[in-house]
Amino acid sequence: MRLLVLGTSSSAGVGHREPEAVAWPWLVGQELSDAIGEPVEVEHLRIVPVGPRPVPMAMEKVDSFEPDVVVFSFGAVLCAVATVSDRVRQLFGARAYNLFRKAEQKFDAVTGNTAVRPKRIARWARWLARHTIGVATVASYEEVTRVEREILQELARREGILVVVACEPDLPSAVVRDNPDGNRILGRLRAEMEAEGRSHHFLIADYTSRFDIPDRDELYLSDAMHKSVRGHRAQADVVLETLLRAPSPYARTNTKVTKDTKVRS
Repeated sequence: MRLLVLGTSSSAGVGHREPEAVAWPWLVGQELSDAIGEPVEVEHLRIVPVGPRPVPMAMEKVDSFEPDVVVFSFGAVLCAVATVSDRVRQLFGARAYNLFRKAEQKFDAVTGNTAVRPKRIARWARWLARHTIGVATVASYEEVTRVEREILQELARREGILVVVACEPDLPSAVVRDNPDGNRILGRLRAEMEAEGRSHHFLIADYTSRFDIPDRDELYLSDAMHKSVRGHRAQADVVLETLLRAPSPYARTNTKVTKDTKVRS
C-alpha cells in the first residue's frame, strides 16, 4: 500500500532532527501497516499554496507515485498570519527579507526569546516593528483557497484513490496574540475545504478536539508553528482513526485504537 501526504512544513516534521521518526505521516504509515497487515510506503510532498506551480506539482507526484491513499493536509498560515518580515519582503525584496530574518533569529538567540514564551524586550521590539514597518501575509485568502480547492478537484478526477482532507488545528495563543483574526480566517478556510471534500465523498480528519486542551501550547515547538512530538502524536491518532473507521474501506469491525494508539485486532 502507498500513502502520500500532500502537506506543509509542519507535517514534514520541520524542527525535528529525525522527522521520519517523529512526524505524523510516518507514524500513521507504521501503525496503519500493523492494522491492515501489509507494508505501507509513505511519501510526503510539501505544498506551498501560492502561484501556478503547486497544483501541477502535486498532481505530478500523485500520478508518479500512484498512491492508494492521499492525505491532503493544509492550513491558512500564508493568509492568516501577518509578519513584519513578510512586510519587509513586500517592500524591499528577498535579500532584505533574508537579512531581516537573520537579525530576528540573532536577537532571539541573544535574548532567549521564543514565540511561545516571549521576553518583555521582544514584545516591545515586536510592537515597535509592527507599528513602524507594518505587517503582511505571504498570500491572499483568495489565492490560498484557489490552490487548495484546485488540488481537491484534481484529486477527485483520479480514480481508485482514497482521499482524506485534514485541516490544521486552530492557531495557538502565541500566534493569535499578534494575529487576532487568524483563527477566524482558518475556520472559514477549513469550512470551505471540508465542504469541497464532502462534495467528492472524501474522508474528513478533524483535529479540533485533540488540540482543544488547556496545555495545547505543549503540542507545538517553541516557534508556535511546527508541532512537537506530542503534537505529531495527536495528529497521527486522528488520521489513523479516520482511516480505520467507516466509511473508510480500511475500517475493521474488530480493530480498535486504544488510548496509547496501539492498534489491536
